[in-house]
Amino acid sequence: MSTQLVEAPPRPNRTTKPRETTHPEPEIKSIRASEVDSILHVYDPSRLKWKNVDWTVAGWMLAMHVGCVAALFFVTWQAVAVAVILHWMTCSIGICLGYHRFLSHCSLKLRWPARAFVTLCGVLSGEGSPLTWSANHRVHHARSDRKGDPHSPNDGSWWSHILWLFIHRDRATEHALHQRYAPDLLADPVLRFFERTYGLWLIGSGVVLFAIGGWPFLLWGLCARMVVAYHSTWFVNSATHIWGYRNYETTDRSRNLWWVALLSYGEGWHNNHHAFPTSARFSSKWFEFDLGWQYIRTMQSLGLARVRKLAPKLIIDFNKRLADLDTVRAIVANRLQVMTDYARVVVKRVYKQEKNQATAAKRKLLAGSRRLLIKHPAMLDANAKQRLEELFSHSDTLQTVHEFGQRLQKMWQEKSASYEHLLESLQEWCNQAEATGIEALQEFAAKIRGYTLQPV
Repeated sequence: MSTQLVEAPPRPNRTTKPRETTHPEPEIKSIRASEVDSILHVYDPSRLKWKNVDWTVAGWMLAMHVGCVAALFFVTWQAVAVAVILHWMTCSIGICLGYHRFLSHCSLKLRWPARAFVTLCGVLSGEGSPLTWSANHRVHHARSDRKGDPHSPNDGSWWSHILWLFIHRDRATEHALHQRYAPDLLADPVLRFFERTYGLWLIGSGVVLFAIGGWPFLLWGLCARMVVAYHSTWFVNSATHIWGYRNYETTDRSRNLWWVALLSYGEGWHNNHHAFPTSARFSSKWFEFDLGWQYIRTMQSLGLARVRKLAPKLIIDFNKRLADLDTVRAIVANRLQVMTDYARVVVKRVYKQEKNQATAAKRKLLAGSRRLLIKHPAMLDANAKQRLEELFSHSDTLQTVHEFGQRLQKMWQEKSASYEHLLESLQEWCNQAEATGIEALQEFAAKIRGYTLQPV
């Protein structure tokens, strides 16, 4: 995504002997890697020292939290109503729909003037300028729960919730961040305008609120409203990477957490979002209510928005006996759902059978190991791997099921493989799965051949 241009070496002409050591590719990769490293270094928790504190951000956050407490002594129904309306506008329309789904992930397109209004609502949220917010979020998805993630709870729950905001970045680093992770947004003159005038909008909104309703409107409409919105958003960064359930085995710690979804207009269905980042809808189950998606549907019906992408949905054609290229396309598009199906249809069933037939000693070994059997290999630490090895030494069936699951997962990680090659690998996998004699594995092999994508 970088727009950084690297000067290429001159092309040799007919009268000039080519240089023998002209190999720009490694040099370009090295330059790009150093660019990324310098950007990601900003998010290193070890940099949070007094000399690196962004005192503007720290001062603003302190003022908003003090003002939030002070608002309790200036309660009027009008002021509370203003806070509720502005919270909905800025946190729901501005952050959830605007900064996140529209700008960061380009999940939908907005027509003018909805585009400008949604972005303005995001600016008035006080959660950051549009380019910086979106670039930070794209870094989060690129490095989720790894080194370089701006706000991973691996570096501490308080770090992921708020402390990461306090590290100062100079203008050069900020510009490099925008160029590398948001070049498409950087080209938009409207976004550049809001980027330049970000602070003025916040101060201006405070002045307007005070002029209309005095201290109650300022403290409730600005301070209390912002503090509630801040923590609602920050819980997505912290809580939904610590607590909750997972529909998909992603390579990070993302979870779905109902109360965060309630506070943040649907953003708490975070594991679903990490499984399908570009989807405009975050819910996967019938009970996962995504208010942000309802707003998008409403805007779409009014002709103000157009959804660009949704998470693909798998359906099964039971009349299909042989896997074909459509099968491969369906699985590649929704491979996380395939692995979820595998965990439910095969792993869970075989695990239950093994547990029912196990001795007391083996039952103790099996206890709590089902989650390890379905976890992505990247999420297994040394202790988890050791536990699995011990379990497999007592159960050939579980080892076979686990190995077939790993093989299926690795199949779709071959980025350079053609669909034809993947089809051959899938057919081979299905034939070998049926030959194991494990009933659940045989049934899944028959099922996977019928996978196809549901038309949108």
